[in-house]
Amino acid sequence: MKKQELYYESVPKISLLSILRNSNWRRIVILILLIITVHATNGAVSVITYGASTLAASGIPYSISPELQSLSFPVMMIIGSLVLMATVERFGRKPLMGFCLMLSVCSMGALGVALLLQSSGFSPPSWLPVLAMVGIVFGYATGVSPLPFIIMSEILNFQIRAKVMGLVVTYSWFMNFMQLILYSQISMYLGYHSTFFFFAGLNLFGFFVSLFLLPETKGKNDEEIEVEIKKKFARKCF
Repeated sequence: MKKQELYYESVPKISLLSILRNSNWRRIVILILLIITVHATNGAVSVITYGASTLAASGIPYSISPELQSLSFPVMMIIGSLVLMATVERFGRKPLMGFCLMLSVCSMGALGVALLLQSSGFSPPSWLPVLAMVGIVFGYATGVSPLPFIIMSEILNFQIRAKVMGLVVTYSWFMNFMQLILYSQISMYLGYHSTFFFFAGLNLFGFFVSLFLLPETKGKNDEEIEVEIKKKFARKCF
């Protein structure tokens, strides 16, 4: 421990500007910000916050009130967290992230279609909005919410970890704030269905980022991950 302390003290202090000037660290920061943008604007926070009003806005008659149905969200978040604990080491970070993002795409799209049908005078199945919202919350709790921070802790070199994670967490909360502000505005002027189609598009973007740019971090040190990121960004001309 004393040797490690002496080593860390000998390492030169690194500013955020010097991190961005380093081409490979800059690639890592860009990748993390892309993932965190999807994490923070995924739409699940809006579903959890405005779940009851969204179900009420669907205009579909339910045997159980929307307020009681929205109580299923924390239950699904607990289940999703347990699924994450059981699968993250078995399947790895990247496949689980891709699966959860695609689940979010399908669930957001299904909810958008149900709301669009209702606003057009058709009657979608009463179970469709509820099932879609449960899928959104489950995908968020299983992968979209926790995995970016697991990946960040594994992908960042110890020299830049504290500064970058501080920047990223601040950015994440700001984007969460923007999501909740814009949700009501978009829903008011363009309709609830447009909001969820927009969220589906964001999750689809995140899926492609995960598929093409995100390396698998399981069982690798930060040097190996940096080399893999450099190769991926070089192939994509970044």
